[in-house]
Amino acid sequence: NVTTDVDYVGYLPNLTANAFYNEDVFDPIENILEFSKSFGISDDAQVLVVTSNQQEAENDSTVDTKLVIYRAVGNQYQVDQVITAPDNITAWADKVALNPAGTQIAISAMLADTNKVNQGVVYVYTQAAGAFTLTQTLTPPQNEESEGFGFGLDFGTDNLVVSSLNGDQVIPTTFDVAEYAATYDTATTFDNEFTNFANVKLDRGVVYVYETIDNNLIYSEQFVYPLTQTTFGENIYANGNHVYIGMPDQ
Repeated sequence: NVTTDVDYVGYLPNLTANAFYNEDVFDPIENILEFSKSFGISDDAQVLVVTSNQQEAENDSTVDTKLVIYRAVGNQYQVDQVITAPDNITAWADKVALNPAGTQIAISAMLADTNKVNQGVVYVYTQAAGAFTLTQTLTPPQNEESEGFGFGLDFGTDNLVVSSLNGDQVIPTTFDVAEYAATYDTATTFDNEFTNFANVKLDRGVVYVYETIDNNLIYSEQFVYPLTQTTFGENIYANGNHVYIGMPDQ
């Protein structure tokens, strides 16, 4: 006999259709096709967010994407909230990230056409009164077409990093920057720094950093890698105030 609230199934979602403690479950009757393609968990393991792709109806090719939010109750995860893709946006929630505190979720939609074709956006949901609601919609600062903004994303302690897989790298060209540039201003500038020269590498990938200020995410800076030969930002990982970017095909 089951006598405690230990997670008696051992996996998510609960496919048994049994709820021995009258807990809410993510009903398997909803024709789940793909569960946990992307997920995130808070540092204290109290909040777990998981994506679920499913058919709208039996023998229907239409796929509906949902984000299921679980909370730890005792020793068991229980469904707390379900967020549905707005307006059936293509590739919504292909990648999700949960901040370490478990209070903010970033959801990518890298093929969204909000401003330009396949430019991509990132939706930010923030917890208020125990529920997550949409509070921000992030768009790429470079505003390029087919940028793929949101291909990768991850939260650090006080920031969110987002990659644009097809973003253009704009690398400043410097003149006469010597070995002692850290202590002496040796660079040659033009027109009081009004005229600049840049090397633009098309579609090589860019990683943007957004800082958390008063519970809002504000664009801070971007990372580029001048020596990249392949897509930059394909794999990103944030930990504390460090950002790690993997380039497996470099």
